[in-house]
Amino acid sequence: MESVCGRKLTEGSNPSPSAMTGEERLLQIFNEIELFHWWWEGRRFLIRQIFGRYFTDGGLKILDVGCGTGGEISFLEKFGKVWGVDKSKMAVNYCRKKGLNNVKLGEATKLPYPGRKFDSVGLFDVLEHIKNDRLALLEAKRVTRRGGLVIITVPATPFIWSKHDVLQGHYRRYTGTSLAGVAKAAGMKVEEVRYFNILLMPPIAVIRILSRWKMLAGLGEYDSKINFDISKVGWINWLLKVIFKLEIGMGRVLDYPVGVSLVGVFRVV
Repeated sequence: MESVCGRKLTEGSNPSPSAMTGEERLLQIFNEIELFHWWWEGRRFLIRQIFGRYFTDGGLKILDVGCGTGGEISFLEKFGKVWGVDKSKMAVNYCRKKGLNNVKLGEATKLPYPGRKFDSVGLFDVLEHIKNDRLALLEAKRVTRRGGLVIITVPATPFIWSKHDVLQGHYRRYTGTSLAGVAKAAGMKVEEVRYFNILLMPPIAVIRILSRWKMLAGLGEYDSKINFDISKVGWINWLLKVIFKLEIGMGRVLDYPVGVSLVGVFRVV
């Protein structure tokens, strides 16, 4: 996730828990759980499938936009050399502490890299955090070589918009049509757009729709908390991981009509 922290931090340091903003606290949570949480592991499984289908050779140059605390950078390194960018100094500090030194401070709408540098650019659950999503995709296109890919995951299905989205700092949830539309508006060719996270959608949708009611508004915060805490219960996290990966695998042959999330693969021409 691309965080939106605004306070200045000393290079290499992070604020104490009591001094953290909500966005900084989220970064701390992500740093703690992203390497084993069922959802992050499932998304990495999906990304691995995509790279395997579209790239036959290794040695790629990859950019992770909104790289957060660096979990995906470490994963993507199996496909080539990876660079990262995030607008949060706290996120960059986390990356540096992990030895991920190809990470820069910068905005998705003004990337600090030259044109046509990368074979692939990833925006993994980042675009929804950016007010001007078209400008962000124009920048992603600018730094991707011709014939390269921009790979995007985003939250989907606007009718389940809830306090969870507000707490996560989202501007929007996408439909397949709206995600393809903004990519086309940025001048990219659509290779595929498809939904995922459908098997777990019923309970997620019920909780998020109910949380819109004033008397049940606390469900929005509970939804976020349980989503993070449940990953620390080993057997539940394992079961959700199995369900999620099974559904993602089936998605190669089934075209899901709806889902909690979307993945889009777009060609730079």
